[in-house]
Amino acid sequence: GLLGEDESLTQNLITGQTPLQCNIIVNAIEAKRKKAPVDWTVPEEGLVVETDALWVPKNLPKDVEYWALKYVDFALSKDAQTTWCGHLGLPPMNRFSKVNPEYEKDPAFPNTEEKLKNMILTPAATQVRHQKEWFAKFAEIMK
Repeated sequence: GLLGEDESLTQNLITGQTPLQCNIIVNAIEAKRKKAPVDWTVPEEGLVVETDALWVPKNLPKDVEYWALKYVDFALSKDAQTTWCGHLGLPPMNRFSKVNPEYEKDPAFPNTEEKLKNMILTPAATQVRHQKEWFAKFAEIMK
């Protein structure tokens, strides 16, 4: 087993050091781009929904706040979401963005009602309350 960051997890897929991983799809996609013989499957229990966020902290100097907000506007734009999410294999947040056709039929890409039914959403409060314990248990299992 291996616990690590995206780069080390991806590298270990490429080299075959960890031929089986419980992983985020982005790492497997990157390994596949680098010609690693990888594929993924969706467990019958479903997939866990994860989210990322963009935010601008309060009390920034006005000029910094302005450019931070401009960055968020750009990052959520149709074109940026099409390019970024298309590369990562993730669904875009902007409904006018185009989905990378490579992932439309992928069982791990949540783009239909049927696939969304197989998604496991853990409330943020529950995740925060139990994350340390869950990570410790995962580390124990992966030894």
